[in-house]
Amino acid sequence: MGGKTERITNNQEGESKTRGIVELIDQIEADEEKKEATKKLVTDLLNQIEDKYGEGGEGSKPFHDLDHSIEFVVDSLVAFDLYQEKYPNLISPKDKLFVIIAGAGHDIIQENNGMQDPGKNEQESVELVLRQISKDDKLKNIFSDEEKSWVIKMILATQFDFANHRQLLTRDNIQIKEDMLERIMALADLMALGDFDRQYWRGNRLFWEVNTNKYQNEDINGKLNLAISWFDGQIKFLHKQTEYLKKFDDISIQFYPDISANIQLYTEILEQVDILQQKFFSMEIKQEEVEENLERLLSKDKEIIDSLKNELGLRKDRFKNKKTPADLLIS
Repeated sequence: MGGKTERITNNQEGESKTRGIVELIDQIEADEEKKEATKKLVTDLLNQIEDKYGEGGEGSKPFHDLDHSIEFVVDSLVAFDLYQEKYPNLISPKDKLFVIIAGAGHDIIQENNGMQDPGKNEQESVELVLRQISKDDKLKNIFSDEEKSWVIKMILATQFDFANHRQLLTRDNIQIKEDMLERIMALADLMALGDFDRQYWRGNRLFWEVNTNKYQNEDINGKLNLAISWFDGQIKFLHKQTEYLKKFDDISIQFYPDISANIQLYTEILEQVDILQQKFFSMEIKQEEVEENLERLLSKDKEIIDSLKNELGLRKDRFKNKKTPADLLIS
């Protein structure tokens, strides 16, 4: 698979997005029988995610839906290409098959609270992927125990320790193939944090996945405070992620080119919510107008967010020369 991995756009239908991943598998230089087995397994996993959690931010899991899994597979392949250039003796093109399998299956279980039971979703996702392989005689025999162990480690590498802001890698430095594969998956899972075109609306999808019931049951003051807390939390998380990246090499930072711009973006969005709150307290605007503006600022629709960013003049080039604590950490 040569050249740059193409992004699969979010306005495609679920079946088309999954077909895009199958086409990526076709391009990989690997054993044809393993490629066919990988296509079957990955298609089954992605179909299960779409059936359970939906796609386009409209299902039961607006963030952890088919879109996230598709994006993660593509991001992990982009990361793979960068790392393969630097470490050609550790990983080879055929290893992309296992990256895709792990990416397709890493979030297939999302029934547990990731904050209260960190790692439980990932562990149960591993178990489901292994069951999927073992119940099919062809799949069971075509992947070696070592290859299955790589998939397990890659999925478990996406576990997140929120208390210490870190992912659970076996080791921080790269020594063997498994270290490389873990690093690729862990950093690719959060790549949208450093993408100006994705992070805002993707982050909003996570807001609704976590807060839908709470938001709907709050009065207008509670809704304002919930939005303020959310956007403030996003800013803090991005700062922590920037510092976390210092543990790794310069390639890791390349995965997050717009992280500073996204900090500035969220800072200005937070200011917009503060303005709404002040205007409401001073009775300059009615509750209905506050709710309408809030839901726009919290929209999970990319087109609405792009329109909002344009109206507010929130362009990436506007933030390019602004220094934030994130820039100081990277430099």
